[in-house]
Amino acid sequence: MYSDVSPDPARLVLADDDPAVRCAVRMFIEWHCPEFVIVGEACDGQAVLDLVEAHDPDVVLMDVRMPIMDGLTATRILKTEWQSRAAVVLMTSLCLQQLEQEARTAGAAAVLRKPFPLPQLRAVLQACGGRSCEPSAAAG
Repeated sequence: MYSDVSPDPARLVLADDDPAVRCAVRMFIEWHCPEFVIVGEACDGQAVLDLVEAHDPDVVLMDVRMPIMDGLTATRILKTEWQSRAAVVLMTSLCLQQLEQEARTAGAAAVLRKPFPLPQLRAVLQACGGRSCEPSAAAG
C-alpha cells in the first residue's frame, strides 16, 4: 500500500565556534538535506551538551576545537557518561591520525577534515542517518 507520509526528519545539533562555518553548513543542510532538521546551534561543547539534553538529537555535527569545552571532550561525555544515542560527526581542520583515533575512541561515528566538499558532508550525514551509525567511520 502506498503512503505519502514521509518519516520525520532526523534531528541535528550543529556546533562550531565560527559563525561563518555554522551558517554555511546550516544553509547546505537546509537546502540539500531535507531528511535532517537542525534543532539547535552551539559555539562550544558545553552548549552542545545543553542542546542534546533539551532536544535528544539523532546527530551531533561538531567542531573539534571550540572554547569552553572542545568537541572531543563533549563527545566523550555524550557517548561514555550519558550513553547518548546521537551519532557524533566531528569536523576538524587538523589532519592528524592520532586525532582521528581519539575521536573514534571517544565514540565519534565519523571525522570530516575541513575544508570538506559539501557533498561529502551529505554522504556522511546520510550514512549516519542519526539512528544507526556505528563509530569508526573516518571520512576524508
